[in-house]
Amino acid sequence: QHALEGFTYPLSSGGKLSISGKIDRIDSLNLKNHNYLQVIDYKSGNKTFELVDAYYGLDLQVLTYLSVALKNYAEHIPLGAFYQPIIHSYQKANQDLLDNDNLLDKISELHLNKNRLNGFVTVDPTVLAEVEPSIENSRKSLIYPVALKKDGNYNSYSQAFEESELEILLRYTHHMFKQAAE
Repeated sequence: QHALEGFTYPLSSGGKLSISGKIDRIDSLNLKNHNYLQVIDYKSGNKTFELVDAYYGLDLQVLTYLSVALKNYAEHIPLGAFYQPIIHSYQKANQDLLDNDNLLDKISELHLNKNRLNGFVTVDPTVLAEVEPSIENSRKSLIYPVALKKDGNYNSYSQAFEESELEILLRYTHHMFKQAAE
């Protein structure tokens, strides 16, 4: 845990705007000689990432965290940015669940399904399948907010951005901060 360098924006007034804060969690993964990172912000409630909220400047938090992480870990490729509830939801076990031969696997799957990360992924499906191999068989991630079509690409309900889209979103986030300060 070390202090990460935030952002400083020069303002037309001659002043400056400094953005700093604390990122709850940064995960790093080395996969096939590539370094990936994801940022996670813990929430006490069930926070969702909505692109329209980012557009209007109402939710720039995980975008800002991801931008700061990438600035400080420039050798990493972004995997995504997510909200995760601190308090997990639970499900009452029924007899079908208790009669299941793979009880522990089924319980784990149900828990992950109910507590999936909320945010967006920024890698293509082949990379995500390396991170979460079970997605290839089930077609729906137990961890991330994505699902696959039969052709192996993300379906239309998936929260995923391509590299060029993420670049635009991060530039827009910086623009929104500067605009708010002017």
